[in-house]
Amino acid sequence: YWDVHFALGEREKGLRILMEQNADNLYSALIGTVLANEMRRPEEAVPYLSQGLIRTIKEIIYIVMGFMSVCASRGDHENGTMVLEWGIRTLRGLKATNAPNYLDKICAVFFAHLAGFQLRFGDRSAAEESMCQAVDLARRFDASPDYSALNLRLVRQGDGSFYDKLGVTARQAVENVLCDIGSDALWTIYRECFGDEE
Repeated sequence: YWDVHFALGEREKGLRILMEQNADNLYSALIGTVLANEMRRPEEAVPYLSQGLIRTIKEIIYIVMGFMSVCASRGDHENGTMVLEWGIRTLRGLKATNAPNYLDKICAVFFAHLAGFQLRFGDRSAAEESMCQAVDLARRFDASPDYSALNLRLVRQGDGSFYDKLGVTARQAVENVLCDIGSDALWTIYRECFGDEE
């Protein structure tokens, strides 16, 4: 009922209720926005906004993976491609530097799925480009794995980290995607992208 208190002008009481109910940073983005916009306390807002951003990144990953699976099961290549490209653009835009970080591992997985959609769509050239992007990102991440949130824009140092069950390494995560898709042609493209390493 925090919103009722805000409507009655009892902002501090409403904010306190939000903070008490903020398990797993569920309301961190909202708390940060209220502090920054309505209560004009921007410095207090920063930790909440930072934690809210980390939570949102995780949710974006879940949403992209979920819709990607739905589109694959429906044979909806157009929307499957669109949601993966959107996820890649969004996550890459959050990187603060070119140093490898967890988002590279996720984008490697997204690029591998994208290659699968493109190949099924009949665009082998685009599939090759996406798969080689997946391989490049996997190589870079595996050479210096970083699951912290340190290399992300707007995230405060020490505010969080990431984990997944996609694979111990980014390469294994990409190979798990290929196993799920089950396309010999996609495996061939993957091996070509690795070149002499295979």
